[in-house]
Amino acid sequence: MAHLANFLDSWRKVVQRTGRVLRGEARSVRPGQPPQDLRSELEFELVTFDGEGDSASLGLERRLENTSFPEMDFGLKVMQSAIGGLREIGSSDPAEALPNGIDPGVLRAWRDAGVLLGQGVEAIEFTLNDSSGSVRSALDPDALERIRERLTRPNVNIRKIEGRLLMVDFTGKEARCRIHPVDGEPIECLVDEERKEAVVANMLKDVLITGEVRVDPATGNISSITIQDIERPEMPDGSPPEEASEPPGLLDGP
Repeated sequence: MAHLANFLDSWRKVVQRTGRVLRGEARSVRPGQPPQDLRSELEFELVTFDGEGDSASLGLERRLENTSFPEMDFGLKVMQSAIGGLREIGSSDPAEALPNGIDPGVLRAWRDAGVLLGQGVEAIEFTLNDSSGSVRSALDPDALERIRERLTRPNVNIRKIEGRLLMVDFTGKEARCRIHPVDGEPIECLVDEERKEAVVANMLKDVLITGEVRVDPATGNISSITIQDIERPEMPDGSPPEEASEPPGLLDGP
C-alpha cells in the first residue's frame, strides 16, 4: 500500500503542476499549497482497484460534479495535457521544446512516479476517457530515461536574449518587464525579488539577459523568460554601451 500511496501523491503533483503551467504561472513548483480552485478541479478518488495476474488496474474519478460542459472543463484540459505530454516526451528528442503544460517541475513529478519501475513494475499505462475520446500514454523505462535526460541537460529551456528592457510592472503577484529584442516581437520577462534591483538599474538600456524560457508549442516562439542574469553587452570596439536617451516616463508603462 505504501507504493500505491507514493504513486498517487506523484500523480497529484503531476496534474497540479501541469495546471499551474497552463494557468500561465512561471514555475510549477512554488512554496505553499496550490490555489484552492485548482485543487478542487483536480481532486481524485480511487474508485476501483483490480488485480489480475501480474497486473493491477486503478480507477480514478474526479470529485468535481459540474462537468456538463467539457469545453469549459479546465481540469479535463489539465489531464489531457499531462497524459498527452508524457506521450510526447516518450517519443521526442530531448533537445526539442517541452510540450504545452510541461515544465521541469512536471518532469520531476513524472520521474518520481517512475520510482515504481525500479520496484518490479514494468510499465504504468494511463488512459483518460471523456466524451471526446481517449488519451493514452505509458510511463515505461524508455519514457523515464527521456525524462531524466531532459532534467539533466544543463541548457534545457535556457536562452540568452539581447534587447532593450522596457515597461516594468512590480504591482502584481509576479514582477514583470519586457525585453524588446534586436529582432522579433517584445518578450515578457518574469522577475524574482533578488533581481528587481538589477532590472531597475538596467531599465531603458540594451542588455543581454539569460533565463528559462517558455515556448509556444504552436509557433515555436518564446512567450516569456524568467530572468536569471542581466549583462550589459559591450560595443563592437570594446567600449561601454551608450546610455539610453528615452524619457523616464516609459518606466510607468503597464
